[in-house]
Amino acid sequence: MEVLELKPIKNKIIILYLVETENHKLSKAEAKSLEIILENNKINLVTVDFEGYDSYSFKQTQLYEFLKEFDVPFTGVDIPEYAKGYLDIEILERKEQIEELEVEYKNICSKSLEKNSFKAQNLKSWIDLLKQEVKEKEKYLKLKIKPQWIVKKILEMIRTYKENSLFVIHLSLKEQVSELEKLFKGLGIGTIVQKLDIKVSENSIDDEKNLLTSTQIIK
Repeated sequence: MEVLELKPIKNKIIILYLVETENHKLSKAEAKSLEIILENNKINLVTVDFEGYDSYSFKQTQLYEFLKEFDVPFTGVDIPEYAKGYLDIEILERKEQIEELEVEYKNICSKSLEKNSFKAQNLKSWIDLLKQEVKEKEKYLKLKIKPQWIVKKILEMIRTYKENSLFVIHLSLKEQVSELEKLFKGLGIGTIVQKLDIKVSENSIDDEKNLLTSTQIIK
């Protein structure tokens, strides 16, 4: 079982494009924008958030067909099942508890004399509290734990390259971009957050040049 540990990569300059994408679909404008990045930069690797997909189902997506047209390795990354297992179990247990309590609450409310009773109100508050707990656990898993595993997986792939400088694209869920940017920058990786908009993409080459001159090799 892997340990979640993020170590900076030494003796390499890494520029990473963090690109927002949803549902592995691309509009014509978004496809053109991504094409600009791929054609104007010597990209070594493209990684894709596998949220809701596996290797087989990803091959049925529009994004897969698009990336196949370019001579660049691309692969999916996601949090391992075992790594999210304990949180999934906690979330499932809470959801089952909520279902049981909601049945009890519904039965109480069906009796007009007890609908506004202290017991009914107390039960409703308990249900709301558990729902909030589930929401927070799901958010923590998706927006904190998962980004760390994605960074770990990308670092592992980068370490297999012999080149001293690498250019990487990670296609990310929008809501995870902020956390991923923070993690990558904390590891000394030059990061460009790239929304798939043609006007923004045309400026990406200048952004890359600025990062190349400002990014230091970690020794």
